[in-house]
Amino acid sequence: MQLAEDRDVIDLGHDDGTGAEMLAQVARSVLPAHRGEGLGQPPLGTHTADLILACDSFDCAGGAEALLRETARALRPGGIILLSFFDGGAGLSDPARAPEMVALLRRHHAYVVLLLQRPMSGSIILPEAVHLGAAVPPIFELRGPELARTEPVPEANGAILALASDIPIAMPSASVLSWTAGGPSHLSRVRLRAPNDEINALLHQLAKLERLLGGARVRILEKETQLAQMEASTSWRLTAPLRSLRRHLPGRDAGPPGIETAAGDAAPPASQSMPVAPPPAPMVSPWGWNATPVVRSP
Repeated sequence: MQLAEDRDVIDLGHDDGTGAEMLAQVARSVLPAHRGEGLGQPPLGTHTADLILACDSFDCAGGAEALLRETARALRPGGIILLSFFDGGAGLSDPARAPEMVALLRRHHAYVVLLLQRPMSGSIILPEAVHLGAAVPPIFELRGPELARTEPVPEANGAILALASDIPIAMPSASVLSWTAGGPSHLSRVRLRAPNDEINALLHQLAKLERLLGGARVRILEKETQLAQMEASTSWRLTAPLRSLRRHLPGRDAGPPGIETAAGDAAPPASQSMPVAPPPAPMVSPWGWNATPVVRSP
């Protein structure tokens, strides 16, 4: 973390991004670069980084030589590359091969510092020179319900760490990472931010319903505005007495539909004919002849 403070960092082979997230708290910028056919995806620019992290990256296309050649080009003057090689990886995971590792690094960098890492309930990282009598802090490890003091020199190295640069590098202090308190808080934040498909689907559906509700409210407001404008119009106000009279006419709802009269009765529609009286019966004369009265039209 101290090496990344206020620096531009490239995290090569950053895996799940946990390291990049931690470095982003103190670094000026962090560029995650996936390993691929061209080592870095996107390709590493020339003199673009102050610190490059290459964790277990010797298995990339082109091998260790290609990796160191590209990272040396990407580092600015005075920049540092931090390499790590874990057990089971394709790199130099055997501590006995540390001289080979140093020779390879020094082909591209003038100064190299080695550190050894030991897995425990967390991990410890100590400079390689601790066996020469260098002072190290006491280290305790939780083993079951009790605390036990560990040996200062890692018994079985989980990884070899190397710092390389074109300028002298200050020997970093010992580092201890403890997981006994439940793990770093940033991992908890990652778990909390993990996408939940069901919740996301419900939130998406809720947003859709809110948009539909908002559209309905807009349409209701438009109708209310139109109604208010109509009620405020001159024609609506002038016809108000007629509407009131129509509501109070007696017998308004009785009879067939038609033209309402003053008495409130509906006149028959034009298409309906008036009933016609039958013709009068012929009259029989006492002299034996028929006499039919003549009906004059008015």
